[in-house]
Amino acid sequence: MKNIVLFLFTITILLGCSQDDDDNSTNSVIVGEWKLMRSEFYGINPEGSYELITVDYRSDSIIYNFRNDGTLDVSGEENMGYPNGSHIYFFGEDHLTGQNDPMILLVKINDLKWTYQLTDGEMRLGQTYVDGIDLIFEKK
Repeated sequence: MKNIVLFLFTITILLGCSQDDDDNSTNSVIVGEWKLMRSEFYGINPEGSYELITVDYRSDSIIYNFRNDGTLDVSGEENMGYPNGSHIYFFGEDHLTGQNDPMILLVKINDLKWTYQLTDGEMRLGQTYVDGIDLIFEKK
């Protein structure tokens, strides 16, 4: 009987630790300093056509610092994303638009939801699903 209790206790501890480790590793993907490289959105050009418009921020020093405590600190020049200062963020799975939608990996900053994509070291936070902008970052 003692062995069974000890075995169950050990399994409970191991399962609890592995879940915490998974949460930390997921969050570690976004934590750190990210340099804003560009923003993209669809708009009307001077000829009246709908096209992708890009604003280049590579020569600016705009930093989005996602801290482990759920705080986002933005610093640098003015940009199409967030103003300088502290903001609250969440990174994880949530419903994008409604409870009937599937849960996806996203970033929520000050209650505004952004789709999340990480490809070849480039992070894209997107709002094109509501005709908004995409912010594209590089890890510093």
